[in-house]
Amino acid sequence: MDNSNATMAIQQSKRLLRKEMASRLGRLSAQEIDRQSKIIHKMLFQMSEFKQAKRIGLYLSMDGKEIDTLAILSECFERGKQCFVPRYSSDNPNMQMLQIYSWHDYEQMPIEPKYRIKQPSLDDSTRSDAMNSGGLDLIVVPGVAFTCNGLRLGHGKGYYDRWLNQCRQRISSDQNHRYPITIGLSFVEQIVDQIPVNEFDIPIDRILYPLDNVSH
Repeated sequence: MDNSNATMAIQQSKRLLRKEMASRLGRLSAQEIDRQSKIIHKMLFQMSEFKQAKRIGLYLSMDGKEIDTLAILSECFERGKQCFVPRYSSDNPNMQMLQIYSWHDYEQMPIEPKYRIKQPSLDDSTRSDAMNSGGLDLIVVPGVAFTCNGLRLGHGKGYYDRWLNQCRQRISSDQNHRYPITIGLSFVEQIVDQIPVNEFDIPIDRILYPLDNVSH
């Protein structure tokens, strides 16, 4: 199989897995989403890496499709951590991780149209950008599916893989720049045995998921 055919096969396998994951997640009740999210929150808050991190990147979760992260955002503010959240633009393949300063700041942010999640306004140029201000200590990375050993299937746009790769490149020219510990948060239903990956897919350091009733 030549490179182009191999790439097409991987992309097709990813599309099929995303479809399967959408079906699995669609069967989760709001109560089950809340139950598993609270288990993950407790696991994350007990991690020494989380306790020690001063600068944390955090995706803002989509209802019914991801482990809820708003409780994590609130906890970060309670603990006095600096919080950075993604900003996407339809005309830019690269995302930014921008600082938000309080729960009130979060509530005031607009909702972007594609994923229907809050993000800093595209017109706001005043916020600290993690890439240009020393990096992050820890980043919570979203995903559609995960393996226990750190492979991740994203939503298909490559935002986080590109951002992490930029971090690696920045370190080579800036010794004060930090490459973050990467944490994936997963429902039991999102844990799979295998994920098709290519050279651009960056493994995650830790995957947190409820340990009860793990099945495939």
